[in-house]
Amino acid sequence: MSREALEALRARVHGDLELARRLHGTEPAEFTGATTRLASELGYDINANDVRDAIAEWVRAWIMRWIR
Repeated sequence: MSREALEALRARVHGDLELARRLHGTEPAEFTGATTRLASELGYDINANDVRDAIAEWVRAWIMRWIR
C-alpha cells in the first residue's frame, strides 16, 4: 500500500468539503470503489486493496482501544 498516497488523499478530502461530500453517505458496498475512483481522478495511486486494508487497520485499532 502506498501509505503516503492514502494519507495524502485522506488529508485532501478532509480539507475539501466538496470532496468530502462526494464520499459522505456512500453505501458501504460502494465506498471502496468510490474512493478508488476519486483517488484516480486526483492522481493518487491507490487501489481497492489499499482502501480495504486501511479500513481493516482502522477497525482493528478502534477495537483495540476498547480491549486494553
